[in-house]
Amino acid sequence: MMALSGCETVQITARHPCALNQTFALGATCADTISSVTNQITEADAIAMLQAQQAVTNPDGSTTPAHAPAIFQSADDYGTETIEMDTACRLLGNNCSYELEQTVRTRKDFLAQIRKGIIP
Repeated sequence: MMALSGCETVQITARHPCALNQTFALGATCADTISSVTNQITEADAIAMLQAQQAVTNPDGSTTPAHAPAIFQSADDYGTETIEMDTACRLLGNNCSYELEQTVRTRKDFLAQIRKGIIP
């Protein structure tokens, strides 16, 4: 939770953004927004994430839930959004939540790796 004033809060939900590794054939690198955990997904996983999926009943009786298609966002817009969150956190000072601070830090690290080519 992030306190905006003495009586208002906003909950920051963890997200899992992914960036393609140059081409679809190389899959993608994903990062948690509230931790420094990253993981790689395959080309097939990246395509599955991008496409809408209907719910599927598996042979063991379990269900794979349906999901809407992914929404694209440019790295520049992602960076601008990160700067805006960082600015808000600095303005809030001690009222900025740990979760928002972690989100900003993780997003900055993720962007830096993408722009430096550390994430292919």
